[in-house]
Amino acid sequence: MAFHIKKTNFSKDVFYKGNSIWTDEYADRKSYSSNSLAQDDIDEMSSPLINNLARPKVTGTIVEE
Repeated sequence: MAFHIKKTNFSKDVFYKGNSIWTDEYADRKSYSSNSLAQDDIDEMSSPLINNLARPKVTGTIVEE
C-alpha cells in the first residue's frame, strides 16, 4: 500500500510534495511506502529548527491510497 499526506487550507485540499512544500496538484504529492515513513515527515516538519526555534505543529493527515 502507498500513503500520502494531505491537509485542508482555506477549504482546499493540498498534498505534501516534500522539502516543506505543499501543492494542490494530486499528481505532485510525495508517496510513501508505509504509514510510519509519512509520520516521520510530519514529525520532522514539526520539530524545532536551528537554535530550538519553534515551528507550528503540522496537522496533515496520512491517507492510504
